[in-house]
Amino acid sequence: MFERLIFCLLKKDTAQGRCPFYINHFSMHKFLLLLYCNLFACLLLQGQSVSIQGQFTYPDGFDQVRLVGFQDSVQVLAQSPLKEGGFALEVQNLQPGIYRLQYGPNPVDHYIDVIITTKDEAINLAMDLREEVKEPQFTGSLINQKLQEYFKKQKELIQQLRFQYQTYHTAPDKNQKAAQLSKKEFATTYKQLQKLEQSFLKENKANLAGLYVQARQVWLPTLATEPKTVYQKKYETYWEKLPITQEAMQNTPFYHTYLMEYLGYYFNQRLEPAPWEAQMKQSLAKVMQYMSQTPYTKKLTLQYLLDSLKALGHEGLLEFIDENYAQTAQCLEPGVQEDVAFRLKSYEIGKAGQEIPNVTLTSKQDLNGLIKEKTLLIFWSSSCPHCMEEWEKLEKWSAKNHEYSIIAISLDTDKKMYEEAISKLPKYVQYYCDFKGWDSEAILKYYIMATPTLFEIDKDKKFVKKGKVLEQFGSLN
Repeated sequence: MFERLIFCLLKKDTAQGRCPFYINHFSMHKFLLLLYCNLFACLLLQGQSVSIQGQFTYPDGFDQVRLVGFQDSVQVLAQSPLKEGGFALEVQNLQPGIYRLQYGPNPVDHYIDVIITTKDEAINLAMDLREEVKEPQFTGSLINQKLQEYFKKQKELIQQLRFQYQTYHTAPDKNQKAAQLSKKEFATTYKQLQKLEQSFLKENKANLAGLYVQARQVWLPTLATEPKTVYQKKYETYWEKLPITQEAMQNTPFYHTYLMEYLGYYFNQRLEPAPWEAQMKQSLAKVMQYMSQTPYTKKLTLQYLLDSLKALGHEGLLEFIDENYAQTAQCLEPGVQEDVAFRLKSYEIGKAGQEIPNVTLTSKQDLNGLIKEKTLLIFWSSSCPHCMEEWEKLEKWSAKNHEYSIIAISLDTDKKMYEEAISKLPKYVQYYCDFKGWDSEAILKYYIMATPTLFEIDKDKKFVKKGKVLEQFGSLN
């Protein structure tokens, strides 16, 4: 299944041993990048003019830098080619806020967050791209310098904490002197981390650096947390201390990052389809519970989930969001509400016992006139790879399920491509296409959201079942 390919991409974080202590490690995954980019449209900001210049060491493979801002969507505000490791951005009408410099082919992994205040007219930075954990060095911006100094100290303490945690849990006897020493040191380092954060937040209570640290909270396991349950414990309490309702969060990358990281963890679970989907629904319900605290976050989250699940093609989870949240939401744009209404009708059609909608196929033929004792109706397209996979299985399936009459309605718009495709397909199938694509009468009456979609119809012109693959309608073996 397509989502299983997604899982292979998602497991990268765990496989590479990334630190489990960060609740918001902003390294995402390839499939989420697609969904991330799918969310966004451009908006114009009004404010000050700022110059941002930088120099990267060893920038091989990187050729462009973009400045991205966040409101209801993500906006690419400026971009510059990367020449000999250097770049220069001149940005007009910029509001104070937290922005993101994307500098690589994967903007979800290759970025630097930059705070811009009313005092900033020119910001300079340098960074060595060879380092595993890349640390930008800022000049010309006191707030960014303070923030990087804080994260440097925080990283050192987290490394100590990780070592102490691992030393304690790898000790064969927790009562041994070495284990007890690690336990004592862990408690001390834990308090140092808390003190560091509290001191920084107190000093920067009224500025964006304080907001940034508060938003990028560190999740710290206790020594009682077994290593194998660290990630589980982290995500069980993921949302509890995040500053979801703070208005200043609206112009930051954090909401998008929270959603991608949290859902990415649950997408990565290696479970059978049924328990996996049940767990995903629980995680989606928790997302909506916390992100519905303000109209802004509710709208952003619903739009994110609808776009993401639609792009993934996961109809079961999309149906869960549509039926439990989207259909009653007043915050969605009219076009989105229309899409939700269409999908809700799509979920209903095809249930056993419903009469099928009749469709005019040609000037002399309608669908009702083709229905036999057992009919399989297939909606497909020659450009759909999953459709072509089903066609490859049809000969074998038909040999075991020869009592079916098969009708195939295509969404093709290119007549030449369509005719070339059906010339290679089984001759016993009845093929129809009006070349209107998604505006076809059949597509609209059957509320087709994706291809392939298959229906079994009985002799009384009533649905028996709906499915996506031939195996749902009979054995291949």
